[in-house]
Amino acid sequence: MPDSATTIALGGDSGCRIATWGVQDCSDPLRWPLARVAQAIADDRPDVVVFNGDFYYREAPCAAEYQKQCGSSPAPIPGLPITDSAYGWIADALLPMAPVLAAAPLVVTRGNHEACNRAGNGYFLLFDPRPGTAATCAPVQTADGLVAAPTNPTGTYAVDLPIVQGRTLRLAIVDSAGGNDAQVDAFAATQRPFYEAADRLTRPAAGRESWLVTHRPSYGYVSSDYAVPGTAFVPWTSVDQAAASYGLLDHYGLMFSSHIHVAMAVQMPGLPGQLVLGNAGTMLDVATGWALPASGPVLGAGQPTQPPTSGWVATRFGYAIARPNAAAGSWRLSMRDESGAQFARCGIRDQQLYCRDTAGA
Repeated sequence: MPDSATTIALGGDSGCRIATWGVQDCSDPLRWPLARVAQAIADDRPDVVVFNGDFYYREAPCAAEYQKQCGSSPAPIPGLPITDSAYGWIADALLPMAPVLAAAPLVVTRGNHEACNRAGNGYFLLFDPRPGTAATCAPVQTADGLVAAPTNPTGTYAVDLPIVQGRTLRLAIVDSAGGNDAQVDAFAATQRPFYEAADRLTRPAAGRESWLVTHRPSYGYVSSDYAVPGTAFVPWTSVDQAAASYGLLDHYGLMFSSHIHVAMAVQMPGLPGQLVLGNAGTMLDVATGWALPASGPVLGAGQPTQPPTSGWVATRFGYAIARPNAAAGSWRLSMRDESGAQFARCGIRDQQLYCRDTAGA
């Protein structure tokens, strides 16, 4: 890690979508701008890059009608209970992300696209920083043949970034690759100990401020036009994560996630701001405007979440650059597009996250 981290790049959700229901144009740098985003991040000369998962989206063979968009894209290997391959990782991540991979150390999480039945094997072989995790998602041989390993949360850990003398930023990394976005189910109880571990790692200490880094946001929005055929989402996401983290979030300076394919900031009463950046390259969600619901799902001891006090959303590709202000716990964020141009400014102070569009953006 660097001696000091005063320029931190933030991003997530980068791969080119190839699914049975639709295809992103992987041949067009305007429609899949990951290489441009990676170069823009590198040009900003960050001290560290925090990338919040969902590297891999090439999960289906390219259908005949989409050959112009993805004709040479590697398809999943027939007969394996996973969707990733070495060539797929090269195409979806290693080549387009080369500038940012060479620019600075990475702090990464895995997303739901890196679940064990999807691209988990490549993630643990290529990106997970912990020793001994390479076989986490290795397929399991059963009497019925080879099956995918279960997607269970892996151990919570922390990364300390020195900011200035006497001031450290601790990133608590929680694996939220599993779970249900639309309703609370049994997975919430499986996930909760990992938020409890993050809570223990980030108890207040002199000179230290803490951010929670996890792929699925504990609160946020999806558009009413989220266009996956046959899939119904509630306005809040991810509900299992919200239930699992209930009562364990109040001391973070910021919660940083991706998963929703927009740039988003949500402020809840009594909780830290939730920053969502799922816009590094994958097909964006459709945004139809901003609306605050009356309340969120029922969590914890039968208590509904409170409605948010404010929110900001932008449906455009990009990333963010975070820099510390002089006061402890205070940060400024620049929301940037795939060319590196700023389109919004955000700030963090006393757990409050606020964003506004840049004039003329």
